Amino acid sequence: FAPGGCECLLAAMTQAEVFFRVACKETNPGQEIRVCGSVPELGNWDPAKGFPLQTCEDTFPIWTGGPVTVDRDFEYKFV
Repeated sequence: FAPGGCECLLAAMTQAEVFFRVACKETNPGQEIRVCGSVPELGNWDPAKGFPLQTCEDTFPIWTGGPVTVDRDFEYKFV
């Protein structure tokens, strides 16, 4: 590979597979955390359409989810 070969490959990628992980002690049983973002896979900023994260008694307060295939350039927030 020529110098910068990896950078060229990364620049050519238009999508990425991402995983989400967040710690949130402020949640209670029956509540949920979703990832909302600037792409359809994350609900186009609509919390009702956001990507839901999962937790359980053994992993709480850690919430995780994925993989999700999204455009390489996107914004998100946890709600």
